[in-house]
Formats: sequence, structure tokens, C-alpha cells
Amino acid sequence: MNYLLGKSTFIEAAYKVLKKENQPLSAEEITSIAIKDDLISTKGKTPSATMSAQIYMGIKRKGKDSRFRKVGPGIFGLREWEQPSKTPAFRKGSFKRAAYETLKQAGKPMSAEDITKISLNRGLLETSGKTPDATMGAQLYMDIKKKEDESFFVQLGKNRFGLREWGLEALEEDIEKVEKEKVPTAADKKRSIVGDPINLKGLVYGPINENGVIFLFAKVHEELAYVEFSPNKDTRSYFVGNLKTNTFDPRS
Repeated sequence: MNYLLGKSTFIEAAYKVLKKENQPLSAEEITSIAIKDDLISTKGKTPSATMSAQIYMGIKRKGKDSRFRKVGPGIFGLREWEQPSKTPAFRKGSFKRAAYETLKQAGKPMSAEDITKISLNRGLLETSGKTPDATMGAQLYMDIKKKEDESFFVQLGKNRFGLREWGLEALEEDIEKVEKEKVPTAADKKRSIVGDPINLKGLVYGPINENGVIFLFAKVHEELAYVEFSPNKDTRSYFVGNLKTNTFDPRS
């Protein structure tokens, strides 16, 4: 074994270092301080790699029960530092209220389609629209774009949403990497997902979804707005709906 443990294991040393420094640190910084404080000693060439691997695997294995959390690429902090999450004041029956409650119960990221399906089955969502999953994706996407870090939601990968209170934004790069490595199926090639926008000089075009709905996003007088294109089943052509700005009730 290349690593000789001193007073602590790598995990215990990491906890003591972070507790003492009271701020997120990289695995290299944690290891350097741990060695300096004689918490661990090593003859190996890459102790920081071992430190990073042990912390990361502990997070993956224990999840919310881990004492650590990833706060950025290669940066770790303590879960006990997390502030109690604010309770959103979304209007009952609204898309965002339904999404928040559904994600909170599921405890994992979900697609707009799955969020909508579960919300409708549980009676959390009140809507008479024909494409509620498209509206769900658009509302969550616009909320994240407009409120940024103040949004209760985060977009993870192409068409998955989670809650910011989970701290999953730090894992976004990992999720996107996995999704890029996936080989698209024939069904995937035939359809694009709302929430997977293409930036076009200030405009954001949400590709057509399985219901044939397209969203075109843009800024109108500093307000995020969108035009909804829906298929006309009679003529098989598209008609343009009214321009809608993001002036929704903030609780919606």
C-alpha cells in the first residue's frame, strides 16, 4: 500500500480540514493541508487523486447521507453548510408548484414529460391545454433563464429538471458528458425535446417536440417572451399563436 495513514483516514482528514477551513476546497488543497497538519502521511505520488476519489465515491454511494457535497468541478464542501431551503410560494395547481412538489417527492431529476404525467396523475396540476408537457418544459426553462440562481429549478442535461436545493448544478457537467456519450435511438432521431434550445443571435428556438409544438424564445423590452407554433391538423401547416411574455404570476 502506497499510503500510510496517520491519525485519520483520508475521509476523516478531509472532514477535519474542511471543518477547520470553513470553506469549499479542491482535493489538492484538502490533501496539502491534511499532510501539513499531520492528519495523513503518504509515500504515493498522487495522494490528491486518492483523496478526490474517496470523497467522490462516498458522495455517490451515500447521497444525501454523505458528510460531503460537490460544489464545483473538483471542489468539495460539507453538507452541513447548506442553508435550509426556502419554501416557494407558487400558486396551487400551477405548473411550477406541481413541478416542485413532484420533484421534491421523487428526489431525482426528471424530464418535463414525466413531471407532467405524475403531476396530472396526482391531481397537482390544473390545466385544460392540449400539450401540458410542452408548457411545463417552457415554464421551467423560462423560470431558470429569467431568475438564474434565484430559480428553485435547475436544468440538467437536455431535457431534465431538478431542484436547486439538491446542489445538482455542480454535477451538470457529468450529466451532460454521459448524455453526449449515449447513442441516439431511431425514436430519438425523429423527435427533439422542448428545453433543448439552439441559440440563434439572441433568439432561442426550442425544437419541435412529440406533440408538434415549437417554442421561439426572444427578449422583448427586456422581458423573456416566446411565440408558440402549433400544428394545424386540418391543413397540416403551422399557425402562429400570440406572442407571450414572461409576465406570469411569480407564484405560477
